[in-house]
Amino acid sequence: DEFKSFGAFNENRFDSKKLKRKVVVIDNYYNLLEKANISSIEQIQVEIIEKSLIKLISSTKDTGINLIITDNEISKLNTELINKIKVKICGRHNERNSKLMLGDDRARKLDCIASFLMKINNEIEFFEAYRFNEEKQLKILESIKVEGKEPIFKIDFETDINTILPGTLGDGKNFVLKDRSEDCV
Repeated sequence: DEFKSFGAFNENRFDSKKLKRKVVVIDNYYNLLEKANISSIEQIQVEIIEKSLIKLISSTKDTGINLIITDNEISKLNTELINKIKVKICGRHNERNSKLMLGDDRARKLDCIASFLMKINNEIEFFEAYRFNEEKQLKILESIKVEGKEPIFKIDFETDINTILPGTLGDGKNFVLKDRSEDCV
């Protein structure tokens, strides 16, 4: 059978055979992939991650994976990555970032707290987000951190897709790639 969407596929399946949606959230994306001040081996790993994310973005609709990437500074992000993202949400930004994200400078003109612009394909809409008590939310996030240790983000999507991600990635450079050489023995 051919299905036109992920939802249509699931409508025709028993509960036990329905595909589950996965949500991957990457906060401070640029810091995670920043190549300054890291070794050449880490630079290669970062480039592999970036290429894999671009492939993932291209196939998220087909696989039922929702990828959410957040960052405050997008001018240094990979242009191919920005162009492949179908839905973009932008808060108040300078003219340069607004043009990169939305194609115009409307985000520069946002003046309300919790106001955003959302671009889906070529249509841009204004919306207001729920307002959080920032101090309270920061205390909750700080309670997730383990005292004295930098969190480590392990990327192993082949064997453990259900791994719970940490609340923070620290400075974005502490991640581990699974060594595949053990699997080949």
